Amino acid sequence: MKMSLKRKLVSAFLAAGLASGSGKAARADRSAEIAPGPEDAVVRVETIGEISGVGIYSLTDVSAGYSEEVSLVKEIADLSCAVSEDLSVVAEGQLIPGLGIIPRAGASYFGEIDSGMGSLAVYALGTIGLTNPDLELVTQADYALPLTEDLSLEAGLDTVTTVGLDGFHYGEQIFRLGMDISGISVGGRYDLVEVDGEVIETARGYLGADF
Repeated sequence: MKMSLKRKLVSAFLAAGLASGSGKAARADRSAEIAPGPEDAVVRVETIGEISGVGIYSLTDVSAGYSEEVSLVKEIADLSCAVSEDLSVVAEGQLIPGLGIIPRAGASYFGEIDSGMGSLAVYALGTIGLTNPDLELVTQADYALPLTEDLSLEAGLDTVTTVGLDGFHYGEQIFRLGMDISGISVGGRYDLVEVDGEVIETARGYLGADF
């Protein structure tokens, strides 16, 4: 399911550990984002880290309607192990209301390009459901253009596509445009979700921070 590009750091941590030959260091980072829309607000909390050469990632998404109770959307937990500087094998568990716990396995890729025109980071994760065979492909592209030491423009695209033996199941695209001010991200995003033959479009703002 969907995730933030901050997940790219899992691959970065593992690549660093693989290159150095040291798997004893432990490191963790967290991020939180709130994205209010016309009818609800989505809150996302992520934790990523690396212990003894194993990358750890967790995500919790909560949706809160302005006139309804808070409801849990989904939880995701990953374990990753690097096989090269840009490739990792991944074991994933998803907890989704109505579907229960869904175990998945696959591989991820992370690449980054830095130039005088900014930096571009790309992350891709492909997994297969172990109990209900399907293919899920998650991709992320994140561009940042520094303007000053504490200010940069940012743009991003996150996608999720799930396909089963019976065809298309789920699609999600999130387009972001904003800025990072001393570690605080603020801007607007456009969400496009395709499920059960229906297309849902939502314009949101977002405010996020690492801690």
